[in-house]
Amino acid sequence: MSSTPSANCRAPLKVRDRPRHARRRYLNWPVADPDGAAVAVVRDIRDAIDARNTELLPSLPA
Repeated sequence: MSSTPSANCRAPLKVRDRPRHARRRYLNWPVADPDGAAVAVVRDIRDAIDARNTELLPSLPA
């Protein structure tokens, strides 16, 4: 038994991080690379990810 929590939806950060599992929904969200970016740009990236997560949550099964 795994101690890792399970999820029905996964949004990987890199394409190579995407193993395929049956009955899972995969979302490919384009995300800018924050490496070396100004703090304001990193905050915008963070806020965009947060908005996508907030939009996604109601669609997940209980």
